[in-house]
Amino acid sequence: MTCTAADLAKKAQTLVSMPDTYLRIQQLMDSPTSTIKDFANVVQLDPAISARLLRIVNSAFFGFPSSIETTDRAMNLLGIVQLHDLVLASSAIQACSKLPIKILNKMDFWRDSIHCAVLCRMIAQQANILEIERLFVTGLL
Repeated sequence: MTCTAADLAKKAQTLVSMPDTYLRIQQLMDSPTSTIKDFANVVQLDPAISARLLRIVNSAFFGFPSSIETTDRAMNLLGIVQLHDLVLASSAIQACSKLPIKILNKMDFWRDSIHCAVLCRMIAQQANILEIERLFVTGLL
């Protein structure tokens, strides 16, 4: 028996609305005329996302020779799909932040959810499935 995103959503007792930043990013991704500047304008209105984005691109993982100081440059280096994933993951963490740790270890939950979502995306890419983002969200849920 397969479990769809709709099945998972039905099982949830309370669903949290996605933050405005995520919804705007999604709209921009759906628009063929969106530019990096459009994405940067949305991200710049969200200080938490801006800080996470800059922290990620300036981490040792990327190892850029100089500090990246603008969201425009960070998004050019990271990419729109990775920005989407960052915003989605941040939204999921924010939604779960009020749960007591004895009910949900947030770090384990976040790591496992993102791991599952990324694996779903990779499998979809390898299998040439067109709706990759739908599978990413299903894995995240």
